[in-house]
Amino acid sequence: MPLFFFIFGLLFHHHSLQTTLIRKTRRLLIPYLFFALITWGYWVVIERHIRHQSNPIMHALGNIIIARGGTDNYPYNAPLWFLPCLFITELLFALGYASLFEKIGEHSKKPRISATIIAILALAGLLLGYACSRSLLPTRLPLTLDIVPVGFTFYALGFLCRPMLLQNIQSLPQTVSRYQTDSDNRCSRCNSHRYIPRKTLDAIISVILFTTVWLITQATKLTVDLNNMTISNPWWLLIASATGITASVLFARAIDCTPIRYLGTISLTAMCIHEPVKRILIRFNGIITQLGDDGVRQNIFWSLVITLITLLVAAAVYEILKRILPVSVGLTYRS
Repeated sequence: MPLFFFIFGLLFHHHSLQTTLIRKTRRLLIPYLFFALITWGYWVVIERHIRHQSNPIMHALGNIIIARGGTDNYPYNAPLWFLPCLFITELLFALGYASLFEKIGEHSKKPRISATIIAILALAGLLLGYACSRSLLPTRLPLTLDIVPVGFTFYALGFLCRPMLLQNIQSLPQTVSRYQTDSDNRCSRCNSHRYIPRKTLDAIISVILFTTVWLITQATKLTVDLNNMTISNPWWLLIASATGITASVLFARAIDCTPIRYLGTISLTAMCIHEPVKRILIRFNGIITQLGDDGVRQNIFWSLVITLITLLVAAAVYEILKRILPVSVGLTYRS
């Protein structure tokens, strides 16, 4: 989840607060309400009985508006907590940028001061989020306000990385020499030089970094679940997240192609429906193969098949809604 907050911070654009509120309501809140009501209805009529869940129906319905994090508060579609959390995070950052960072960084021509303030607030958000995870609150806060500080941390870090990533990512050479000539008089050997394609190098480095993240989590027993507000160590979270984000950026650049970019286009829809769709596929597959739900989840082959089918379903849902009800996927009728 830190990666998603980081990406949105990376893509932050300053607008008036009114414009920001309208845009984020259209792109985040309306899809949230649409998919929350649809998946809640499906859960009430069908899945609640199949899974033998006793969660109160009206409590789950009311939480669509209250938006408290936690699996028990979203028994029908747990990943939906991210949308109201991102909505509040973006509004808070936009408000802070308009009231403070913009004046200091742009009007006074002192961007270092604004960057320092953002970094301090990001650190404060991480520590506040960790405090919330230590059961210092008697109950989960509405509007996912107990998760927002951590989201703000990585959103702010994404914003701080804008100059480095957005300006330099396209200017890198497509190949990297394994060794360089000592002087110009050795240029006759240039044709014998070997080059590593940039995408290959990115893929190699990303695999190393992903492995590093795995080693960190294994060595430190790091446990992170923002939905249920579980953070075992904020510093290892920051280190592991920074490493994982770097690995994800490099890996995305290594496999950049039209299908991957299309997955980015349908990512909102995929996030909103993948959980109930996945559960349906797991249940049917478990019955057909006689592996049971747990057996299917632990089977790598069937897990990959179910992931692929889930993405295809998400793509189909997106294409249908884009044509008949574009506001449900964050688009306008003009889009």
